[in-house]
Amino acid sequence: MRPISIRQYEVLTGIAGGETAKQTAERLGIAACTVEVHRRRLRHRFEAKTTPHLVKLAMEQGALTA
Repeated sequence: MRPISIRQYEVLTGIAGGETAKQTAERLGIAACTVEVHRRRLRHRFEAKTTPHLVKLAMEQGALTA
């Protein structure tokens, strides 16, 4: 699997940190709907059924550290 983009990593860290899409969007200076698009694409990429499952898989595959 190719590495995730810097923006995807930034969104993923927000998700893992418990931020809402709005909070992540404000932190990154992007729209909340853009954060949701990144979240959806990350879930598809990692074949995650839920957002918590996404975080677990990302950690297991080394895309996210604790």
